[in-house]
Amino acid sequence: PTLAYICADESQLLSLVTAVGNENVSVNSYCSVEPGAPYNTITGTMRLDVDGNGCDGSDALARFVKLDVTGSDGQGSVYTNADGIYTIYTGAGDTSVSTSFENSNYFDLVLPFSHNFPLVDGSTFTQDICLSPSGPHPDLEVVIAPISPARPGFEAAYRIVYKNKGNQVMSSDTPAVFFNFDANHMTFLESDTAPEQVSAGSLGWSYADLQPFESRVITIAMQVNAPTNPTFPVNVGDHLAFNSQISPIATDDSPIDNNFDYNQTVVGSYDPNDMYCIEGDVVAPDQIGNYLHYVINFENTGTDIAENVVVTDEILASQYDINSLQVVNSSDDVDISVDGGKVTFFFHDIKLPIGGHGNILLKIKSNGALAEGDSVLNNANIFFDYNLPIATNNAETLFQLLGLPDQQIDNAITIFPNPSHGMVNIKAATNIQSVQVYDVQGRLLQTSLRNGNDVSVDISSQQTGVYFLKITSDKGIKTERILKN
Repeated sequence: PTLAYICADESQLLSLVTAVGNENVSVNSYCSVEPGAPYNTITGTMRLDVDGNGCDGSDALARFVKLDVTGSDGQGSVYTNADGIYTIYTGAGDTSVSTSFENSNYFDLVLPFSHNFPLVDGSTFTQDICLSPSGPHPDLEVVIAPISPARPGFEAAYRIVYKNKGNQVMSSDTPAVFFNFDANHMTFLESDTAPEQVSAGSLGWSYADLQPFESRVITIAMQVNAPTNPTFPVNVGDHLAFNSQISPIATDDSPIDNNFDYNQTVVGSYDPNDMYCIEGDVVAPDQIGNYLHYVINFENTGTDIAENVVVTDEILASQYDINSLQVVNSSDDVDISVDGGKVTFFFHDIKLPIGGHGNILLKIKSNGALAEGDSVLNNANIFFDYNLPIATNNAETLFQLLGLPDQQIDNAITIFPNPSHGMVNIKAATNIQSVQVYDVQGRLLQTSLRNGNDVSVDISSQQTGVYFLKITSDKGIKTERILKN
């Protein structure tokens, strides 16, 4: 028989790869979640005491929370899973554990703890962690994650992921999660959660009892127009604009991530195992040091069920802040660990069927020391059972000023009042598709999807100064200079 796969501990991999000397033999440590060598275990469940009477089974699970670990094997990190459970494999001696939050001021100080194992004998130490809220902090976020590309004449799929980042249970009896799209160039087909509000280019849902640390997903199927559409054809290279919002906004501690804009380029073909920066290929320099969102999609293109799937992502410290990594959502239960700059997502016992899909949505801040003209690059390796890894594309994002593209001008568009204190009215002879607000350096600040020839846009949140409105109608585009008082 021909040697195809060797499973070993991480410390043995380099010597084995050298000894085998065959690039067609897969050598990795992903045959099991647990180490192959003897080990001890520290584990527990993390919860948030939302009712102030101590943590019990009714309290919120702290999902995808990072724990930093220092022990005899060095330093690293693990994350709690979807059930709030963390698991640390360690050797003999002292192992110290501390929690790390995106917003540490939302919770009372959690003291680090440590445990000493005199020897390696398979022992398990259980330490549950009970968090307490530090004052009320309502904080929601929403992200649009593409899980398949937009292709002319085909269906496209999107996930609306909304998460409670705060420390309060959140609800809305009326539609408060919205998905806005270009109704001229694509049609809503279905969603796994039926929308309670449907209008031209907009869908809305309510939500109830969204727990702290909890994320929820709405999966949406859209039909993209074909190039043969007589009125609104879609071709490869076209751009589709989307927007998602979640309320309440006025009382949110961080309202900037209650609104998410996404611009998708229409393609002709695609690789189902890919990595995608949702912010795009070009981002304004003033976004350096802020979060970038990435989707890693994987599909079992093999001939049998995949028992396990492992995704690895090597994060370059020169380009990203590895300590800022946050896991927003995962399609399946996953064990997450960080060793240096290597992030490992282990989907143990996923049993992914032939043609089955999965994905990870994460966000990470770019290195604050980057400058205009610099770029960041991210990619991943995907392991299906004992096969050689599938390398994704390189998701590269350049930091540079955004220009306003030249397009056919629609001179029938008028705006008023100008100057404006906030609301700007826009009229056109044909249907207005979208309104985008740029600053004087050409950076995109707002996107509003519209469907009508008499619309308005609110710029009251912008500072006093000069801005440009880019208005796209069925006839063309017009860019107007406006003064915000």
